[in-house]
Amino acid sequence: MSKIFDALRKAEAEQRPVTPMPAFTPEPVPSSEDGLLARPLPESIHRELATLRNSIELVVPRKNKVIAFAGAVRGEGTSTLASAYARFLAQEMGTRVLLVDADLTGEGERLSAGPLALAEGFLQVVENGLPAGRAVRSFEGNGPHFLPSGGHSLQTMQVFAAERTRELLRDLGVMYDVVVIDSAPVTLYPEVPVLLSQTDGVVLIVQAERTRREAAQRAMNRLTSAGCNVIGAVMNRRRNVVPGFLYRRV
Repeated sequence: MSKIFDALRKAEAEQRPVTPMPAFTPEPVPSSEDGLLARPLPESIHRELATLRNSIELVVPRKNKVIAFAGAVRGEGTSTLASAYARFLAQEMGTRVLLVDADLTGEGERLSAGPLALAEGFLQVVENGLPAGRAVRSFEGNGPHFLPSGGHSLQTMQVFAAERTRELLRDLGVMYDVVVIDSAPVTLYPEVPVLLSQTDGVVLIVQAERTRREAAQRAMNRLTSAGCNVIGAVMNRRRNVVPGFLYRRV
């Protein structure tokens, strides 16, 4: 590992008080089922992810934080970026991270794929009162913990607006250093900003030469109207590929 990552990790350890690990033991996911979430991060994206982390820390310096990743439309690589960022924090920075699949639409590329698509998760915790500890999964090695979506819902507005959702995000934010939320597209689902307004910050994802300026502006308007703290925008140059970010504050 390069000197820059050693320095970042050392500084993180010196400044961060010890946070108790969750009082539950997450159910392990067999290696044959972990898919995208447990693959090693390519060295080529470390610098971009470190830059993204530093940008988020400047805007949301508090130790425990809930950060959401949301695209303007489908196909912008939001899930890929959210999972890569969570794995970077856990594997390279030693951060206690929970990755949450909060896309309850049942459409598009999702983190809760394969066997995890049938697993209990976010939806059951909110609607049925399932203890979060029974839904959170872990992977081999030092990767992030993962809360699957728990399936899809036709009443996502009620789910996201529920007091239980607010309580869940608050509790998870205490248990983990960083909670990373993978969200459905902002412009396609008007209920998404309701969820994102309950986080500490939102990173808007747009894809170069694909996302129309009008769609990006519409997404920004919906987020700000809902009271979301928009940290900034990440321009993903290639579909489903993380390298090549252009960062800017908005």
